[in-house]
Amino acid sequence: MTPNRIAIFTAATALLVAGGSAQAETIRVEPGKWQVESTSSNPFTGPQTFSSTQCIREESFDPTEEMAKSAECHLLSHEVSGNAMTWTMSCQMEQMTMQAEGRFESRGASASGRMTMSADMGGHPFTMEVTWSGTRIGPCD
Repeated sequence: MTPNRIAIFTAATALLVAGGSAQAETIRVEPGKWQVESTSSNPFTGPQTFSSTQCIREESFDPTEEMAKSAECHLLSHEVSGNAMTWTMSCQMEQMTMQAEGRFESRGASASGRMTMSADMGGHPFTMEVTWSGTRIGPCD
């Protein structure tokens, strides 16, 4: 896996937080248009910030749902406590094994989180960090 692909995977994983879906153990959020910003930092590209505006229609969601659908990744733990969710996962990709742990917290009209990923690519260990924050900015268009 190239450094560029790692950066894309990291950013995509972080942005999954904005995609809503209701499940048994979910976090409550206020539906509407959300501005989401994520920053990923890894030894290949340094810090990179991504922004998106997305419509969240559900009142609750589980940020691990899309990650768990990946054939490359397996959710190891998933816990909701109050307005916070934590999870761990393991991914086996082309030439890389990755362990990740994350936390997401919602305050209704705002949310934040982080995910730390430790990986080994061809015998070269490294760590990536993704942080994100989101704010409801109004109703969906």
